[in-house]
Amino acid sequence: MSVTKQVTVSGSVGKQVFAITGQPAILDGVIVDAVSAGTIAIRDGASSGNLVLTASFLKQESAVYPIGGMKFNKGMHVKVIGNSNKAYLVIR
Repeated sequence: MSVTKQVTVSGSVGKQVFAITGQPAILDGVIVDAVSAGTIAIRDGASSGNLVLTASFLKQESAVYPIGGMKFNKGMHVKVIGNSNKAYLVIR
């Protein structure tokens, strides 16, 4: 298990981190490094997919969100909000 994907601030739209068609991704956890207050949202599939994780965090906060091996067959969409915040996806 290793941190294999870094996602930076993505505004109100978010980013398609893994393609909708392609190899499935297995998410074991998310590490958030927050410089400012913000939120993270992870969806299965595209930006309208099922919401898997949503969390708010405070300024200067680091947090770990264990997911427990969730398989994303339809792609993965991640939205990170907050000035200079980063999320690191732990992918198997």
